[in-house]
Amino acid sequence: MALNSEKTITSMDQNVPDTPKSSHKTIEIEKGDTLWGLSREYGVSIDAIKEANGLTGDTIYAGKKLIIP
Repeated sequence: MALNSEKTITSMDQNVPDTPKSSHKTIEIEKGDTLWGLSREYGVSIDAIKEANGLTGDTIYAGKKLIIP
């Protein structure tokens, strides 16, 4: 006789980390930050940062917010 038992598998069962619904982070630019340095720190390309923030140039300003995709 076969038992028909069903179990819902959750991320807890699979040891999969929960991921946030939003995959980007907003930071405040600090004096000395550069697009190149931020791209290396967060593992994203300079172009991705520029696109996420609508930047056309390479200049960023301390005190402003920046989205890191």
